[in-house]
Amino acid sequence: MAQLRIRNLKFYSFIIVLSYFTHPVTSDNNSNVNSFGTEEAERGSKIDSLVKRIVQNFDSQMETISNGPSLKEDMMRMTKNITFPSSKVLAEALRTQRNLITHVSSKDRDQLESEVLDSIIRTLKFYEAQLDDIVTDDSSLTIKMVKDADDKHGKVLQQNYPLDEWIQKLCLDEAIDNDEETFNLLMVQKWKSRSGKKTGENMDYWKPSSVLQNYIDRVDHETIENIGDEKEGLWGVLNGQCQGAWIIRCEIPYICERTLLDPTPRSQYLLTHQILQRLVVENGDCPKFFLTDDEIYANMCTKSYMEAQFLDLMEVPINHRDLFAELVGFCAFLGYTNFLRVDWLHRILSWQSASEYGCFIRDPQTPIGLVTSDMGFKRRATKKELDEGVQHPGEKCLPHLTAVSLTVISVFYDYLMDLKSRHLRIGEHIEL
Repeated sequence: MAQLRIRNLKFYSFIIVLSYFTHPVTSDNNSNVNSFGTEEAERGSKIDSLVKRIVQNFDSQMETISNGPSLKEDMMRMTKNITFPSSKVLAEALRTQRNLITHVSSKDRDQLESEVLDSIIRTLKFYEAQLDDIVTDDSSLTIKMVKDADDKHGKVLQQNYPLDEWIQKLCLDEAIDNDEETFNLLMVQKWKSRSGKKTGENMDYWKPSSVLQNYIDRVDHETIENIGDEKEGLWGVLNGQCQGAWIIRCEIPYICERTLLDPTPRSQYLLTHQILQRLVVENGDCPKFFLTDDEIYANMCTKSYMEAQFLDLMEVPINHRDLFAELVGFCAFLGYTNFLRVDWLHRILSWQSASEYGCFIRDPQTPIGLVTSDMGFKRRATKKELDEGVQHPGEKCLPHLTAVSLTVISVFYDYLMDLKSRHLRIGEHIEL
């Protein structure tokens, strides 16, 4: 979901060797087992020894394998003379539960609901007008998440927008070949709404902010000091390959286990995709590869909150907007209400076109030469603009930023509607 950087061709050759030798060799010819038993045993022993050496070598390099810079390094590329927040300032921000939705008045909450619903509708109007222009591989899942929230709250949006049809079309349009088409459909079809359970089930979905705050308060000073300095780990090349392995073939390759499914929180896009891929695996029909307990998600979302807060203190630089939305969106989807902050909602809404076709747009202040995989395209003129003689609005829609931002906004919508329907008292902890 971010800019793809490939740096080490030699390393990828090594991965091919690792993948080959870590797949068992089997045979259906049992007649020769006795004759060649000793030879096969020796061969197996040699392969086992080779695999062990390869794996040990791979493990020893895990901390140095990187396909991206740290947050600070990336920001310094864009801006000279940049000042980063001190660890003391970051620690103070992390200690304070601020701008939570439950801290605002009922009137202000109604206003937030209106803003969120308006944003969703304008984004859906953009999809309706320019669905054929979307080629990113995350829009189908985003629309599915919007549909899940809408199913839960009366199907208001689906009265005007055929979300099921859009999901089907996006899955097919986003695919490069038949295998990817199958994968897209399977992933979206199997995606489960974690907040869409029947009444009486999973009532602790929305977690009181104190739950994650307890984890944040236990973070040591050294970890806080390191926020912004940790390099982004390997993920981009592996993302689609690992997804295909466990969704279509029910396999977890070793390298996927040690990166995307590593329970230790990493940084930046690898971190957000650690969360996403665990959700994808959990939603699949394969035998349970592992159990993801609340502790793993809590640790990952603690790290996500720290990086999101760091970005917020830096006013979320243009080239990190999609990362900020991913950090906020995935953990909010997991029910951590600390991420459902009014100021963060308004920050994300500020990136949206003010037009009726409300895609999230390329900022006019984007530095010349900024390379990104979020390939933008021109926004079409609305009927109102055409009536006013505006043929070319001059805005460039970013489909990936639009998708991840809509993910965040749909979770805000789900949360606000739950608050409204359950008549929770202002300021009380959420125990839905």
